Amino acid sequence: MIRLDSLSENSFRSAAHSFGRVERRILPALWLALLLLSTVPHARAQENVLELDPAQTQIGFTLGDVLHTVHGMFKLRQGTISFNPATGQAGGLVVVDATSGDSGSHARDRKMHKDVLQSEQFPEITFVPQQVQGQVLPAGDFKVQVMGTFTMHGESHPLTLLVQANATGEELTANVTFSVPYVNWGVLSTIQANRWDGAAGRKVWFQYWETNLTFPESYFARLGYVHRNAVHHQIVREASLYPWCSAGWFQRRATSSFYKRIMQMKIDRVNVQDEFEVDLRDI
Repeated sequence: MIRLDSLSENSFRSAAHSFGRVERRILPALWLALLLLSTVPHARAQENVLELDPAQTQIGFTLGDVLHTVHGMFKLRQGTISFNPATGQAGGLVVVDATSGDSGSHARDRKMHKDVLQSEQFPEITFVPQQVQGQVLPAGDFKVQVMGTFTMHGESHPLTLLVQANATGEELTANVTFSVPYVNWGVLSTIQANRWDGAAGRKVWFQYWETNLTFPESYFARLGYVHRNAVHHQIVREASLYPWCSAGWFQRRATSSFYKRIMQMKIDRVNVQDEFEVDLRDI
């Protein structure tokens, strides 16, 4: 175990062996959470109808990676959900504006809309509810599952929503979560990514056994590369000045000699493809 309050060369040598296998794959799941503040204006023939208010609806997504977690938001265009409490049969349509996706990074969002969602070509993400499982209470807290068809990037797939809701009078507040395996659904495939970049045959998705570091100096070089990446892309002059990197923390917590050694490691032989564009609006 590495003590984070006492970083030294010996502790990182241990880490070099502990993390000999470096995982470089992006988790193929996109998590979204919706806060739906809806009114139930009427019920007809045992059928309840929920009208979703775009102004009161928040749609957030979370994308997990091996180093950090990305959070963002989408906007609701319209939404109506109807269901029969006796049979559970449901209907309606929920439409999300795919072009509104915003993760707080202009460069990342530009790539997301152009290369992943292709939102100019597929501007809508929709969900058509078909069945409700569980009891929808007229008042208080309850949990149900909503099965239906989810359409994104022009492809439709079955999807189940997990709903935690509270009913008060004619207002329903619900927290809905679900997972979108966008890689398995073909939203971004290796062939597509390579075609966009003009790099036929390049390997895009890596497994953890792809790089097996057995020499501590190789680990140290990669540690230095990560901390100096912002300098490499000419975002800052000193690595510790970039607030979204651990370089400043590393400088404060590591021994002076070990910090200097890592930051002076030669990184020209570290084979990493990161020739991405930097948008100064994100700095």
